[in-house]
Amino acid sequence: MARIVIAYRLSETGRRVALASGRNAGEEQVIILQSPDHKDPEPIALDPEIPKALAEAAKGAPKSEIGVFARELIQAVSVLAQALDPTVTRDTNVEVASPELWALASGFAALGANGFDSIGLGNDDSRGNTYSGYSVREDRGRGTLVIDNDRTTLAFDRPMTAAELIPAEKLRREALMASLAAARVEHTRRATELQIERAVEDLALARRRVEYDRARLTTHRDLPAVTALDALLATPDPTDLAALQSLASQLSSARETATTAMKVAEESLAKKTMSAWIREHGSEHLSRLADFSEEANTSSLREEVRKMYFEERLKAELRGWVKGGNSRYSSNDQNRPPTLDELDLHERAKRSLPNAKLEWFRDTKQYLPTGSFLGEEIHLDETTLLD
Repeated sequence: MARIVIAYRLSETGRRVALASGRNAGEEQVIILQSPDHKDPEPIALDPEIPKALAEAAKGAPKSEIGVFARELIQAVSVLAQALDPTVTRDTNVEVASPELWALASGFAALGANGFDSIGLGNDDSRGNTYSGYSVREDRGRGTLVIDNDRTTLAFDRPMTAAELIPAEKLRREALMASLAAARVEHTRRATELQIERAVEDLALARRRVEYDRARLTTHRDLPAVTALDALLATPDPTDLAALQSLASQLSSARETATTAMKVAEESLAKKTMSAWIREHGSEHLSRLADFSEEANTSSLREEVRKMYFEERLKAELRGWVKGGNSRYSSNDQNRPPTLDELDLHERAKRSLPNAKLEWFRDTKQYLPTGSFLGEEIHLDETTLLD
């Protein structure tokens, strides 16, 4: 006595064909597929006392209430009928399945919680969406790949039988599974390609950063960390993902190591150079303060020694130049071209500092030579005249 409810949709053409053939033309058609050994249940005998009870309940009631009572009775009977048979309000046809068709339909019927099993043709998700296949799409906003459901409308141009629908639906679902499997393979392939593309870009960026740093590594080329960085930089680009990512990571790490090693070496060289200059040219105050700072070993005293060393050496080697900061000048807000005297001053300044530039000073409203000395920005004191 088992049955499977098969629901499918008719297109507008299909509805007209159904109507022309004498069938109801509802958009949703239902086939009650009965098992080969199905037997209809015995009809329920209606208690003859029920109509009498209903008639007695209506006696003496106002006509307006009788109308309301009748509508409510009809609604209650309709709800009860639909609860007993959910297909009662649809265009329904009954078919008895052959053993082979019943076995096929039973294989993918949804086991319903409403008292009957069903096959919703084209209902591939809980919202009733129909899928024609699956495809891979790149979500540019998120930078990821997603598998999309290709939706379509499944509607038939004529009324169908279960024998026609069930085999076709089985083939459709098998094709969907094949499409999903192919989409997953494509997703994996393209995801790997994207990862490789990004790894190549990351490696190229790491190489550019190393090249930029190497251009500034004019000294200390013999440092082991710099030699190791050069060896990595000479390594050709690999082709597989793991090796690409590994080389980019190694380059970044080696760059940081080489930069740190170079900084330590430069600081050591600068300290030796400063000590030697102080011994030969420094004032008595600077010499004694340098010795005292070594004994005290405090960062504040070492900074004071460095500042005094810079000032004494600048005064000794570049007379008329003083330490300056970016806040005092800018080349972008000048309101006049340099005068002949300012241009002449620039030429004279380049005799002592070949890389001197001529820049506008906001405070004094004039152009003055600027440059760099021992890693610090300097400018010509506007009150000093060069010989």
